[in-house]
Amino acid sequence: GDAARHPVQSQEDRVSIGLGWHAIENERGQVVMHGGGTGGYLTFMGLNLARGWGAVVLTNMFRTPAADIGLPILTGAPLAPAPRWRRAITIEPSVLDRYVGRYRFLRGVGPGWIEIAQWDGGLVADVEGMGEAPIYASSATTFFWRVAEDELTFETDADGAAIALVTRSPAQGENRAVRE
Repeated sequence: GDAARHPVQSQEDRVSIGLGWHAIENERGQVVMHGGGTGGYLTFMGLNLARGWGAVVLTNMFRTPAADIGLPILTGAPLAPAPRWRRAITIEPSVLDRYVGRYRFLRGVGPGWIEIAQWDGGLVADVEGMGEAPIYASSATTFFWRVAEDELTFETDADGAAIALVTRSPAQGENRAVRE
């Protein structure tokens, strides 16, 4: 409606908010948009009123904001290059069994826990407060998410059973979690 196009709260130059809608203005025009996300999925809906264009973007890649796709569509700007696709390898189910369990992070360091379970011939990681997403093997002990640029490496004992894991994230650095 009209209140969304005439924002009442300014955040910074050329970006403002009205009734929960963000208005962004640049040399290519004004876009009114809103987006959100949960559990590795992101959304974007936007309108370029001057051009009469609209776009809805639904993604299953948390590492690429949906607005990074939607805004160029609405403004005619070029799209950024696609994220790098990592190739997964297959790990024997008996090896995956060694990693299944709950791991606890140190207090005050990121989420409290991460739980690993078998899923569809591979593994899924459920991170406290972030939800569940598949992880894919790049080696026998290192796995990555396709929904984020993060990876984790299992630390094992002499028998190959996991005793801990270390997560690596461009945003959070390294965090170690010990198996409960």
